[in-house]
Amino acid sequence: MADTISAFIELGKAVLKAIPLALLGGSPATGIFWVFTALVFMQYRRVEATETRIYGVAKNRSVMQALKSTGWGIVGGAIASMLLVFLGIPLSDSGLAYLFPVALALMLVSPRFMCFSYSGGLISLSYLIFGFPRVNVPTIMALVAVLHLTESLLIYLSGAGCATPFFVRNKRNEIVGGFGVQRFWPMPLIAVFLMSKAAMPAAGEWIATPDWWPLLGLKEGALANTNFFYALFPVAAGLGYGDISVTTLPRERASNTARVLSLYSVVLLVVAVAAASFRKLEWVAALFGPLAHEFIARVSSSSEMAGKPRFVRPAEGVMVLDVLPGSAADHSHIKSGDIVLEVNGRKVNSRDDMRAALEETPEPLEMVVRSEGRTGRERLVKLGRVVTSLGVISVPEPGDDIHVEFRSRSPLTGLYRRVASFFGLGRRG
Repeated sequence: MADTISAFIELGKAVLKAIPLALLGGSPATGIFWVFTALVFMQYRRVEATETRIYGVAKNRSVMQALKSTGWGIVGGAIASMLLVFLGIPLSDSGLAYLFPVALALMLVSPRFMCFSYSGGLISLSYLIFGFPRVNVPTIMALVAVLHLTESLLIYLSGAGCATPFFVRNKRNEIVGGFGVQRFWPMPLIAVFLMSKAAMPAAGEWIATPDWWPLLGLKEGALANTNFFYALFPVAAGLGYGDISVTTLPRERASNTARVLSLYSVVLLVVAVAAASFRKLEWVAALFGPLAHEFIARVSSSSEMAGKPRFVRPAEGVMVLDVLPGSAADHSHIKSGDIVLEVNGRKVNSRDDMRAALEETPEPLEMVVRSEGRTGRERLVKLGRVVTSLGVISVPEPGDDIHVEFRSRSPLTGLYRRVASFFGLGRRG
């Protein structure tokens, strides 16, 4: 028992010591990590631009969101690295080199297919059916499971941190309020590789092979007379989370998604580890990975868009979908789901009512607000200064149009349409 604990401690120290090498060590992983970080920043710039276009001000600032995501990504990378090393999942024969190209190719079919559960499953099935490419199915699917388990933790901890309010049409053909959640994490990883001593880079570190490793076919004794050893070596990865929330708050939606994704990850990991000993389970792991992920994604999206919307116009007052940062509503601690009943002594039932109340009675802001989810308790909110705008994004009202429309159009379809338009194809005289 003491030897096992000591081995855990030594491996943990080795992983934590190697994490800075993936960030600043000058290895190829360092460049890849910072490329992922730059891509993350660009994605948040798009979110910021979209919010500015709709509301005139950005709710989520790209620089701050990128910094937060990078910090959480480093934490997630350390956790994923611990899992990869403690379980003994070597990436030297995992098929890692095929994951990225296949994921990018699937993205051309649909952006949501840019996920290792799909590319890992397809690569594994190709090997099982055709014998190409030569990969270790238990290892590659265990890698997919560990990355998704880490993603579920990151979603739970910070998944709702970049939520954009919008109006959308649900499956009942109603225009309702909701949130689009987008989160991206660049991750430094420390993984196990089987390498020759001559090829060992400066960024790597030799390790002894623990007895509990279930996914390594070779033990340290089997390598004693060879020139190959197991080493820790930095790599880089990127995770992303996109979701829609119309029946719950983004935080609740992220928590629910994290729980389901963690269950999926644990089941896939158990099957992958078992497949290392029972080869027929390789088929189960290769099929379960993409099919279960697709089932979860479809059921989750369909139920959210078909469920009872939370952010709809109430019988009285104005329901708050969100508040703009730094606004009077923000300083007054108004939250999503609150219902503004009165502004400066005047009852309000629309945005126009709130605007008129502020213009006609210029006095220190005073509101009566009903807190949804708190048994309808009403409270008096005082700001102590005159304001001309509340900074409230209210739920849709009659005459409002949608902000976004969700389509499953692939990049290939968009490319074809642009090419066809350029050459005049499809035009009728």
